[in-house]
Order: sequence, then structure tokens, then C-alpha cells
Amino acid sequence: MTDYQEAIQTPRVCLADAELREGAPELDRFGIPKAISGNFAVVFPLTGSHRKWAVRCFCIYHPDQEQRYAAISKYLQRNPMPCTVDFEFLKQGIKIKGQSYPLLKMEWVNGETLSAYVERNLADPRGLWALAERFVRLACHLRRLNIAHGDLQHGNILIVNGEIRLIDYDGMFVPGLEGMPSNELGHSNYQSPRRTRSDFGPHLDNFSTWVIYVSLLGLSIDPSLWDRLGAGEERLLFRREDFEDPSSSEALYALKQSDDETLHRLARQFQSFIQRDLPDIPPLNVSEIPPFPAQRVTPPSEVAMSTEISEPKAPVWIQDHLSPVPLVRIRGPFARQRLLLACFVSVAPLLAFAVAFGLLALTIAALAVAAGLALLLTVFALQFRDLPELQQKQALLLRLQGTEADMNDVRRAIERLKMELQELTLDEGKEVTTSKARQAESAKSEREELEAVDLNLQQALASVNQRRHALVRSQTTELARTLRSLQNQHVSSRLAQYYLSSAAITGIGATMKKRLSSAGVRSAADIANVRVTQTGWGRYWQQVAYIEVPGRGNVHVEGIGPKKAALLLAWRRHIDSQLRSSIPNSLPHAQQSAIESRYERDRVALDQEEVVVREGEEQKKDSVRQKSSQERAALVRRLQCAREQLAKKRRPLERQIGEMRRQIPEKEWAVANTQRELLAFRRVNFVEYLKGILLSGR
Repeated sequence: MTDYQEAIQTPRVCLADAELREGAPELDRFGIPKAISGNFAVVFPLTGSHRKWAVRCFCIYHPDQEQRYAAISKYLQRNPMPCTVDFEFLKQGIKIKGQSYPLLKMEWVNGETLSAYVERNLADPRGLWALAERFVRLACHLRRLNIAHGDLQHGNILIVNGEIRLIDYDGMFVPGLEGMPSNELGHSNYQSPRRTRSDFGPHLDNFSTWVIYVSLLGLSIDPSLWDRLGAGEERLLFRREDFEDPSSSEALYALKQSDDETLHRLARQFQSFIQRDLPDIPPLNVSEIPPFPAQRVTPPSEVAMSTEISEPKAPVWIQDHLSPVPLVRIRGPFARQRLLLACFVSVAPLLAFAVAFGLLALTIAALAVAAGLALLLTVFALQFRDLPELQQKQALLLRLQGTEADMNDVRRAIERLKMELQELTLDEGKEVTTSKARQAESAKSEREELEAVDLNLQQALASVNQRRHALVRSQTTELARTLRSLQNQHVSSRLAQYYLSSAAITGIGATMKKRLSSAGVRSAADIANVRVTQTGWGRYWQQVAYIEVPGRGNVHVEGIGPKKAALLLAWRRHIDSQLRSSIPNSLPHAQQSAIESRYERDRVALDQEEVVVREGEEQKKDSVRQKSSQERAALVRRLQCAREQLAKKRRPLERQIGEMRRQIPEKEWAVANTQRELLAFRRVNFVEYLKGILLSGR
């Protein structure tokens, strides 16, 4: 990679393409071309006069590389897709130490990797669901064109203004490459463990598309999976171990234990694909996309809403690789200082002589020496303060203090912004909690109102059924009564045809029959019943028989006692029993139809009343449901609006934090560099200054 960096520094000399030769490489803070390393290549951003390019230099050489890219380029030109980027394979694109090597010239795309985009949008389940839908449609479009990317994973999928773009076409299959082996096996966290280099065809992406689709849909349904499964480190939800041992896969277990039926079904479906060969795995289909639940609300507590933004460490490590700064020493001339020192030293013997001969007290001499030494050091200190080396050191110290103060100010500002972000997150959590409570209250109210409507309906239907049963009973009673009346009329009309005058009844002769005829008893129809009473008093009691004659009441006939009356009644009953064996068992059809028709009208009226009651209650239910649905929709809209407002407030804060975070490494570098420069002035101090005066050659 170092050779590539050195060559990219001079594009006019080392690059063969005319547009790239006019470009300028993007540099890092150390003035070195910025490099983005991958498994098989390293990419350098290069800004031309009109466009920005990604210069892709290969770290691994494949003999058929040119052939593959030629076929890919030709096929994509015939079948352009918005998800691809422009590229050109240059066989002799870059020259390093006199030797030409191939490179890939690609359109630069400003976007987020799939994993970064997903992590940033965990609080937007609908957005993740929409991304899953777009991904499925993209996969279906690639399959219709018989194209397979070969290494679909988070780093090769960029989200640009909400749209999906694919990069890195090293392992792509297009028609025309049949029979070739795959030149790579793709990212292990997205590929089937059963994939081999012989797998190279339109089916190549079948497994990885399912991995990404299940992950996106799972996170749209349950964003907490991101934190629970430790996603984001070179993967979405799955790692290779999940495919090698599905039975112990934490990710598959979490998906299958979900309360969401769609996610539960999808996880089991995906698990069944793991042990299949790539050609046997079905491709994604648009019909796989379930509808997004309109009332799904995900509280921030279930989402990876971390506002802790880690700050990158300053590149202090590079200090160990930089050339040491030359040590700065205090240099002379020290002529004036040494002259002053010589004067001070020459006075000392004179004072000693004066003390020795009693010319000067010892105390005064000592004070004079001390005063002279203090004066000498003061003069030296004043002269030391004016040294250019000391002034340079002090300037560096001031610069260090200022830079550290600026860095601390930035850090404090970041902490304040983080606190504001945390407050926004708490506000969002409160909104979600309030919304859920209100939705639960609305659902409870709806349930209670529907139960009340059901109770009213049951009471109304019970009343209708009671009247319906009463109607059936009335009809049955009337039909039975009418039939009995008809039967009685039948018997009565036949009894009148059995005349007493022609009957042979023991004890009832012609004379007695005349008496009975005179009393109105002429046929069997005239004998309804017989009643025997006792009359008289004392020892003169006697039984008197009365014959009940229809229309005339009870009649007593002279000579008819209890025995003869009983014989008459037995005769009548014998005839009655004979006649009843031939009476009709049902009403005439017209008569029965008339009665049933009259009751049928009442039944129809009751049926209509039941329909009206049911329709009315159903309308009430619909009204209750519609009202509750509108309330919940309003709550969802209110929550969504609140989230959008909080997101608007959050974005500038995150942007400010990002901008300030970018300042931290630069300031840490400045601090470290200043400290490194200060090390060169470690000998610039008063002690070293005095040593320089006292010791020659210093």
C-alpha cells in the first residue's frame, strides 16, 4: 500500500488516464494520500476538475481480471441500472518504480455503508422496512437480468439519498462469464458455509440477499435486536457461526422467539435454507414483503439510541516515528556575565582581608557578600529573561496552554451537546410512554364500548327470541284448539244421526223413549252427561237422575233413575268412541294455511326486527371502532410528529458534535506536537544558564 500511496502523490507522473492525471489526491492530516483498505484492493479518493473518482488499486492479482471486467462493463452498458456506478478497467493504469499495474477507475459515491445507515435509523422502523422493500426489489431486478454481485455485504452497499448503490464488482457474475470459477467467496458473515469457488452463476446472491433481507426486516420489527445481538461489527444480525451451527444460533433463536408472527415465520423459513446448496435456495420475491403495520410504535428504550459518541484517539503514536527535534541549548557569549562574576569574586578577598585585620566586622562582611550575591543573581535573572531561547520556550508554553484550553472547551461543549441529546432522548421516551398509555386507554375504552353494544344486542335478541317462542306456542295452541273443535263438531254432527227411537237399550222401552223425546232427548247428541242427586228428608231419601241436554240444561224424565240414566250415557259413549275412530287427525289445508299465514306475518316481522337490531348494533360497533381507530391514528401521528420535531433538533446537535469531534484529534495532535517541541527546550532553564556562565564551552 505504501508504494501505491507514493505513486498517487504524483498523479501526473504515475497515472496513465488523462482525467486522473489532472486530479488531486485527498490527503489525511499528515499530508499522506488517504487510503481506504479492503481485502483485495485499496481505494484512493481523487478529485478531478469536474468529478471525483475512486482509484481502486489491486492488492491481489487475477490473470483473468481484465476479461472479467470487460464482460461486466459490456453487459452493464447494455443493461444500465441505477444501483451501479460508472467504472473503467485500466490495464496499465498506474506506474510504480517503472512497472505498470492495473487499476479500476470508478465514480466516487458519497453515501453511508448499509450498517452505518441502519444503526443511525434504528429509531425509524418504517424507514428500515422501506429499505428492506427497496433491497428486495433491487435483488429481484438483478436476478431478472441474470446478474449476481458475488459479495453483497454492508461495506459494498451504500445508501445515497435513501437509494441503494452497489460498489466493488470484483466477484460479479454476468452472462458471458459462464464456466469460470468464482475468484472470491465473499464476506463470511453474509455467505453460505456451503459456497465454493465452483459456485458462480445467477444464483450466487441467493443466500446473502436472504441474510440482509431478514436482518433489515427483523430490525424494522424489533430494533432492540441490534444491541441484544451485538450487531454492527462487520455484520448486521448474523455471523458465520450462525450458519455453521443454526441450532445454537443466538440470532435465529431471538428471531424465532419474537411475538411478531411475520418475523417468527421468516426466521424458520431462512433457517431451512442454511443447509441447502446455493442453487437450491430460492431467490427473494417481491411477494415476500409483508405490509408494514400502521400502528407499530417502537419506544426509544427498545432502540439503540446511544448518544454516547466516542471520540477518536489522537494520533500520538506517530510521535514515536518522527525524527527527534534537535535539543536547544543556551549559548553565549557570556562575556558581560563573566565580567560581573569576576568583579564579585575580586571583592571577596578584599572583604576577607578587611575582616582579618579588624577593619570590618564579620557580620557586615557576610551581609555584603550576601547582598552582592543576591544582586548578581538578580542581574543574571533579568538577563536570562531576555534570552531568545527562553522567549521561544515561553511562546510554546503559551501555545500549549491555549491549545489545551481550546481542546477542553471543545470537550465541554461536546458534553453539553451530549446532555442536550440525552434530554431529547428522554423527551422522546416520555412521548412514547404517554402515547402507549393513551393507546392502551383507547383500546380499553373501545373494548368496554363494544362489550356494552354486545350486551344490548344480546338483550334485544333475547326479547325477539322470547316473542318468537311465544308465537310458536300460540300457533301450536291455536292449531290444536281448532283441530279439537273440528273433531268435536265432527262427532257432534254424527251423534245427532243416532236416534234413540231406533236404539236397543236394556230397560228403555217405547213408552220411556216417548217420555225422553218429550223431554228433548231424541238422539245420542242430546245426552251430554248424567248427574245423580239425592232429595228428600229423614227416612225418605231418594236418588234423582238428571240428563244434561245441550241447549236445555239438566232434564229429569219420569221413570229414568240412576241405572237407566247410566245405560243411556253408556250408549251415548259407545257411539262416541266408535265415531272418534274416524275423526280427522289434521285441519283442512286451507284452514291450517290461514292460521299459519297469520302467524307467518308475525314471524317475518320478528325476523325483520332482528335484522334491524343486528344492523343497528353493528353500525354502533363500526362507529366505536372508527372512533377508536381515528384516536389511535391521531396518537400515532402525534408521536410521529413529536419524533420528527425531536429528530430535527437532534440532527444539528449531532452535526455539531461530529464537527467538534473532528477538531479533537487535530488539537490533540497540536498538543502532542507542542509538547514534543518543548522537550527540545528542557535545557533552557536558569540552572543551565548559570552553568553556561560558570563553565566555559557550555
